[in-house]
Amino acid sequence: MNEEEPITPSRRPFAPVLLRISLATLAVLLILLAAGGWWGFQRHVVDVHSGTDSVSRLLANQTARSFEATDLALLRLVDVASVVDWSDPLSTQSVESEVVSLRFRLPFISRVFVVGPQGRVRASTLGETAHSIDASQREYFQAMRDGSTDLFVSSRVQSLADGEPVVLLARRIGRPDGSFGGVAVISFLTKDLKQFFSGLSVRYASVMVIIGPDGKLLVREPESKQATDDPVERPLLTAISISQSEGLSWGQVETETRYWSYRRAGTFPVTVAVGASLEAMRTAWLGYVTPYAGFVLSALAALGTLMYVAYRHAGLEDAYRRRLAETNTELERRVGERTSDLEGLNTRLRGALWKSATSCSARSTTG
Repeated sequence: MNEEEPITPSRRPFAPVLLRISLATLAVLLILLAAGGWWGFQRHVVDVHSGTDSVSRLLANQTARSFEATDLALLRLVDVASVVDWSDPLSTQSVESEVVSLRFRLPFISRVFVVGPQGRVRASTLGETAHSIDASQREYFQAMRDGSTDLFVSSRVQSLADGEPVVLLARRIGRPDGSFGGVAVISFLTKDLKQFFSGLSVRYASVMVIIGPDGKLLVREPESKQATDDPVERPLLTAISISQSEGLSWGQVETETRYWSYRRAGTFPVTVAVGASLEAMRTAWLGYVTPYAGFVLSALAALGTLMYVAYRHAGLEDAYRRRLAETNTELERRVGERTSDLEGLNTRLRGALWKSATSCSARSTTG
């Protein structure tokens, strides 16, 4: 019959192994969470970029329609003013009627002027009060007098009539003989474009700017909070200039503070740019993930606590195993010593018995 082998506790402690496994598990979980957070943030950035691009496209189309309607009104005004006899009061009155009609047909138009070749206003929506205005030093007048036939787009200027900031669009009036006959000018209200942009409720504190030729600022919404603020960021102007030189009508650029998406407004020499604040973008993402982060951190803390409790119990079990092993070793040592002592006593007892038997045998033989 086979005897059962004694059960001996494992000599390799389990607590360090459990600790390494726990730390490795936590490390893998943290890496996965970091990777998931990074992926989520990148998706958030892509969504913001996509939304900003869509808004810039929408604003560019809206601006192009406004400029197109204004340019058509200018061409209509140029056709009328180029053939009218300004010495005839009835003809002059017909031009003024056309000017007023254009003003009321297009609600975003602020003022309409017809300027003569000497720079004096001949007809306008302001009536006779504008006849004293001298526009000969205005940039648009000088450009048209020098022979420009393209649509002129000014930067924001102060209206000569009432001092209101306006954007001027102008076209040259040519006489039937081809000589310079004056300038048709329309100033339109930028507040309509601003209200259109504000009504979109773009997230992340977005900014809209409309930039004219040579980087001139036409519109900004919202306006700069401080007068020292640069209305148009230099990296944005550089990116627009590069895109124009490469024949591109749209593009994106990221500066230190904003992601900009810009797009040309149709065929007109203006560019619409929409900027999304990077800080607002990060703040919005943090606000979105904070509740989930709290839940995840709580779960990790609970898992870490369970692992710590398991590690403590494993340590106690290892201690018990060490004590049991020490006790077993001590017991085996004592059993070995007792066995050795018993074997010695047994040997001596056998020797004594052998001597006693030999002595008795000798006495019996002698008797």
